[in-house]
Amino acid sequence: MKRVLSRHGSALLRALVASLGCRTGLGIWLVACLFGVAHCNNGGDTSADGGEDDGGEASPCPWDEDDAPASAGTATLSGNVEGYLCPTGDQDWYRFTVPAGVDLLTVSLSIEAPVSPVDATYSVWAANAQDVVAGPASNEAALPNQPLAIVHGINPGEYYLTVRDRANDAQDVRHPYQLALTGAADLDANEPNNSAESATPAGATPLSGYISYRGDRDWYKVELTDHQLLDLQLTMPVGGIEPTYEILDSAMDVLMTDTNEAGKFEATALAYVQSVETAGTYYIAVFDDDDLHHDSAQPYQLTIGVHNDPDQNETNDTPAQATELGTLTCGADWTEWLTVPAYFRETDRILDRDGSIIDN
Repeated sequence: MKRVLSRHGSALLRALVASLGCRTGLGIWLVACLFGVAHCNNGGDTSADGGEDDGGEASPCPWDEDDAPASAGTATLSGNVEGYLCPTGDQDWYRFTVPAGVDLLTVSLSIEAPVSPVDATYSVWAANAQDVVAGPASNEAALPNQPLAIVHGINPGEYYLTVRDRANDAQDVRHPYQLALTGAADLDANEPNNSAESATPAGATPLSGYISYRGDRDWYKVELTDHQLLDLQLTMPVGGIEPTYEILDSAMDVLMTDTNEAGKFEATALAYVQSVETAGTYYIAVFDDDDLHHDSAQPYQLTIGVHNDPDQNETNDTPAQATELGTLTCGADWTEWLTVPAYFRETDRILDRDGSIIDN
């Protein structure tokens, strides 16, 4: 018979229980269980705690009836619930409501224990309990004393949330998980602008926005005529994301992208001038570089300027579009210099007749 001894019991009682066993005498069994030296069930049997190193019979799991949407427990914003992932494969369902005015849902999941075989994770489900609308990445989980906290964008309505072991192959009868839900309003006045269809029009006035939740992408649009320049500046103080932008044309082709990979340690100051050869709608998307991080407290500033391209030779960005310089005739003396006004952009190059770069 395997015995599981508490670390907090006295050495004397440990020796007694180890020598005599829980069944040797009712008095010894009662004393041992009261002092927490042996983990005994009502019959006096020792049992496992749900850990990976247990080889004996598992302890009875705490009773709950929240294993399906129809019997889901109730969770509230700004409230805390506690539960156990037991037996193996257990999924605890909760029902909660997001009221009007709440755009951000923070889900905090933790296991306050030194060790646990469980890697706790969660999923947020739509009211039909069929569609997952939010959750952590597949490699993320709440581990012992390593809580998981993620902010999700959400709409008002009814939702479900499930808590389970990440691989559905472990249980923990001794250590409960703690679940906390928090709601807040999004400070970004441009929301919703999470797609090209809902993009915020950009003008001469600088725009301020937030990457408020995981996966948040802020879209902006500007109407340009041919031979114009789009002047972009993206700035942000040190924050919780790596600020990134993309410039896209109306076909959703990315024309330019840049990232401040040190955005968590130094201020962001990205700038670029994009030439436009074809009239149409152009888009700027601002987001975190891997869409995993967010910062609902620190805003970024986006400034968009539009200017006419002063280079009258455009479009001449390829050999096939080369500007004709005319014919030079050389006699005994050098001719006068042939001067052509032109402007160089970051992407312009000087090439020889073979297409090799002479200067850039």
